[in-house]
Amino acid sequence: MPSHLRSAALALAASAAVAGSADAANLLMNGSFETGDLSGWTVVGPNSHSLNTMRGRSDGGSIFAEDGTYFLGDGTVGQATTYSQTFADTAGATYGFSFWYYASAYSADNPATNLFASVNGVKLFEPAATDDLAWYLATGTFTGTGSDTFAFGSRNDPAGNFFDNFAVAEVTGGVPEPGVWGLMILGFGLSGAALRRRRFAVA
Repeated sequence: MPSHLRSAALALAASAAVAGSADAANLLMNGSFETGDLSGWTVVGPNSHSLNTMRGRSDGGSIFAEDGTYFLGDGTVGQATTYSQTFADTAGATYGFSFWYYASAYSADNPATNLFASVNGVKLFEPAATDDLAWYLATGTFTGTGSDTFAFGSRNDPAGNFFDNFAVAEVTGGVPEPGVWGLMILGFGLSGAALRRRRFAVA
């Protein structure tokens, strides 16, 4: 994470740690791919992926992980590849999910590009058009059934999609669990910074 964002992240992480660990609240395994592989994820489709610490950008800059060291790069063509995890939860409880995506040359109305998130096969997030110079935050909510499957799909024939920092956690009484609250504040706070960051090439 860039140094100008690190202090804000540490402050929010510290406040979340008072009540509990954000990592402990996350129902997804290996959400930031810090194992350096896809441990915990089931992959289906004509997949072409890589785990990256840095990728070159079309303007000569570089893409770095939104969280930690690694991020997932997907260059699937022809049809979407899906990455999924199934987890136990509480039936009737409300859950939130979040993740970051970096979609090169992505256009929502181009059939050769596809990026979505779903729970139990129901799409709950599809982005609008993006440029290729920033991480974007995706969020959504769903009601637990006792056992649920979170999945995201990716296809980008002319370029590639990149993903990082996936989380699924319970929201209670309309307010996230303490650890998740820190994640959400951090996510929304940094989304503006990420959008501003696209103006600058990374050395």
